[in-house]
Amino acid sequence: MAKSSHFLISLGEKLYLKTGVLWIAEPINRPGISDSGLYSCKVKHKSTWVQSRIASVTVAVLGPFSVQPLSTSIMVGESHRFICKIPNAIPTPVTTWFKNNILLGNNSFVSAEILSRRFSSVIILPNGELEVKNASEMDMGNYHCSVSNIAKSRRSSKAMLIILPNTTQEQSLPKLLRRPVNTSTVVGMSVYFDCFADGFPNPKITWLKGGKNLNF
Repeated sequence: MAKSSHFLISLGEKLYLKTGVLWIAEPINRPGISDSGLYSCKVKHKSTWVQSRIASVTVAVLGPFSVQPLSTSIMVGESHRFICKIPNAIPTPVTTWFKNNILLGNNSFVSAEILSRRFSSVIILPNGELEVKNASEMDMGNYHCSVSNIAKSRRSSKAMLIILPNTTQEQSLPKLLRRPVNTSTVVGMSVYFDCFADGFPNPKITWLKGGKNLNF
C-alpha cells in the first residue's frame, strides 16, 4: 500500500487515505489512550448525508500478571491449586501449564479432556487454574504457566510443589475454599461453577441441582 503523502493525511496514529479508507497503522491500547472504539463514516452528496453502519474495533492487550504460582508443600492425598491471573487481557487468553518444562496442556475443553486421561491427579480448569488432586509423590516438581493471546505471550515464575508423607497427619474436617456463585448465561454458552475443598482424607465433592444429586 502506498504511503506517499499525496495519498495519505496523518491523523496522529491513524492515516486517512484520500480514497476514503481509514488506516490504523499501529493500533495502541494503553491507559488514557486507545484505538478501541466504535467507528463509522459519513458520505455527503450535495446537501444529503449518508452514514455507514457502526464497526467495532477492539485492540488486543495482555497486561502483567497479578497472581503467579507460589511454591508450597502438601501431604500425600491432599489437593492444591496453582493460579496464574492476568486481569487486563483482551481477548480472553489461553493458559498453558508445564511441569518440569514438560507440556501438560491448556484450559481449552479438548486439552482438559486429554489431560484428565493422561494424568489422573492433575486437571486444568476452565478459568486457567491447575489443580493437583489427591497428590502423590509423582506430582512433585516445578510448575509454571504461559498465558497468551493475539497480543503477546507471558510466562510466569516457577513454583515448586513438595509432597510430604502423611504418616503423622490426623484426619481433618472438610473446609470449602471455593464456592459456586450466581451467574447469568444465554442458550449455547458455557457455564463454569467452582467448588474446591480441603481436608484429610481428600474430600469428595458432589453436585446437586434443585436439591437432587447430579449423576455424571
